[in-house]
Amino acid sequence: MDYKNLILRASLSIFIILVIFLPIMLFPEKLYYIFLIIYIIVLFEIYKYFNNLKFKIILYLYIIFSFISLEIYLYLFYNLYLFVYLFLIIFVFDTVCYLLGSAFGKKRIFIFISPNKTYFGLFSGIVFTLILSYIYNYYFELFDFYNFVIFNFVIIIFSFVGDLIQSYYKRKSKLKDSGKLIPGHGGFFDRFDSLIMSSYALLIFSIFYN
Repeated sequence: MDYKNLILRASLSIFIILVIFLPIMLFPEKLYYIFLIIYIIVLFEIYKYFNNLKFKIILYLYIIFSFISLEIYLYLFYNLYLFVYLFLIIFVFDTVCYLLGSAFGKKRIFIFISPNKTYFGLFSGIVFTLILSYIYNYYFELFDFYNFVIFNFVIIIFSFVGDLIQSYYKRKSKLKDSGKLIPGHGGFFDRFDSLIMSSYALLIFSIFYN
């Protein structure tokens, strides 16, 4: 196991969480522009590193509609505590899946798409995410238990699928990373793949919940 890369990824995960959370807390009126920049960088990575034109077109549409979904949510349904909750689920799930899966996972899933994912990592990610998100939800009283379960599992599933989509297109394009901007994490597409897919779930859930 590459412990140096593991430590680097964990350290940068904490840094990225702070970089994302601080603007959310301090500059909520600037979120439209912050995510516009993030999505533009992702589109640039697809343009630069993905050579297959069909893949590019599919990914462009996938990213653009994700951005539209996120912007609609920010405009019509934005709630600070729910938005932080979304990132809590995504980052805890992704980080625990990777760290504990890399350290203790043996049996791999979807080996031809994303060879580093393991059943232990997936199970650990779900458990830790549910525990921490339950504490958060209990403190801020966002959902009753029924909607808590639905929201968490929908975001976890969409987050996981978003990761698989990104991994699938990387493997098909023979890429190790989608970019080189974040050491230990690859590119912005690598880092925000879960958010890109989860933005669809966030908007759909907000429409029906409200």
